[in-house]
Amino acid sequence: MSTRLLLYASTISVLALLTAFLRLSHLDRMCLLLPLLAMLVLLACLFALVFDPQGLLYVLMAIFPLTDFPLFRFEIGVITFSPFSAGIMCLGVYGLFLVAMGKARLKLEGCDVAILLLCLHYLASTLLSNDIMRSGFLAFHALFIPVMIYLALRIHARTSEELDNCLLFLCIGATLFSVFGVIQALSGIQRSQLLNIHPITQAALTYIPIVYLGFTGRARHPLVLLATAICAVSFMASLSRVFIACLLVSPLFYWLIRKGFARHLMLGLIAISLFLTLHFSFKIPGKTIQEIREYGNILDVHKELAKFEKGPGRLVNFQHWAASMEMRFLAYRIGLEEFLDHPIMGTGLKPGDVMITQHNFHVEWLEYGGVIGYVLYASIFMCFFWQAGGAAMHDNATAIFALVIFVDLFNCLFNGIMHGFLPYIVFMILAFTRIRLETMPAVAGAPSEGARP
Repeated sequence: MSTRLLLYASTISVLALLTAFLRLSHLDRMCLLLPLLAMLVLLACLFALVFDPQGLLYVLMAIFPLTDFPLFRFEIGVITFSPFSAGIMCLGVYGLFLVAMGKARLKLEGCDVAILLLCLHYLASTLLSNDIMRSGFLAFHALFIPVMIYLALRIHARTSEELDNCLLFLCIGATLFSVFGVIQALSGIQRSQLLNIHPITQAALTYIPIVYLGFTGRARHPLVLLATAICAVSFMASLSRVFIACLLVSPLFYWLIRKGFARHLMLGLIAISLFLTLHFSFKIPGKTIQEIREYGNILDVHKELAKFEKGPGRLVNFQHWAASMEMRFLAYRIGLEEFLDHPIMGTGLKPGDVMITQHNFHVEWLEYGGVIGYVLYASIFMCFFWQAGGAAMHDNATAIFALVIFVDLFNCLFNGIMHGFLPYIVFMILAFTRIRLETMPAVAGAPSEGARP
């Protein structure tokens, strides 16, 4: 383990330094250097694939928080790549090659079939889109890379030890990322994009080690306790209202999941939130797209509201909450009207006129995918909770994964599941859960040994 980690750390350090040099010296503007950088990243990934795909997977988990850091990004056409996205694509494609050659196994169940059909559905809608380039950009980040993450983990992390290592490196990466969040908090809490990561993604990322280390009891160790505290400070510095509220009630959600109510929680979340989304979206008087843009600009410059947007006041100022929700419901209504115009297939994955993506997963699924897309997306999570719900009663790790997915979806009621890197995180946890279910003790109804996955 130590030898290959040294190898990967050295390779990534060289690539990172090369990229930083090209960026800071502005030499990356020369058209020949970016393809050279892309080729170097690709060669490094291919080298790792041949000799140690699991090691590459661990490293990718650790550098995931740097996915959108400007120094390490490069563009090919309209698509933005990073070492993480390039590496995970290589792992996913290589994994599918191994499955096709019979050298790896990928057991398909209900959740996997729903993901496959969803991909085919959105591929068709993207090809039929009036603006394939813009639709393809959203499809790449909202579905293609997340599914590649899911496949890479499912195929290359086949044992409990490999799953444990993936989680370990993800927590290490999140902790190192959170150090910058602590610095941000100490310099004065101001909501901003930490290392170019959106605050919602920052909260979703740091929530994982908080609950994983906390509910497994590992936080009793001094170093682990310090890592958990660092992640908690970074989590709070994101000033993400829904995530912070969910963290406070996470012990209740966790208790309900362990008591066998995971399926009920998911059914209740989808049914009740769908009704409330439709009710409030059509209850507010409609506005045109231009009127909503102007209204949003008013909210941004309104002195009494703007002063709360990037400070701690956004957590407690209910006038700001109300104005923010009104803006969202106005955008939801436009999305739902688009759905009514395209009820079967939806509009396809295309950036919106008011927001890049809708800030509500119901509206996203309906507007972009129509009835077919909504049923397929909902089926993924219903299959997940139906399968994981029973196991969560006896297995702590599965319960923690179910908790993370539930809290992420609850947040997606107000920020959307295609927002930032939320789809990356959601599909990553879906894969962790499937691996855990395939590697956990086989005796039905027996509690797992210890808290470790």
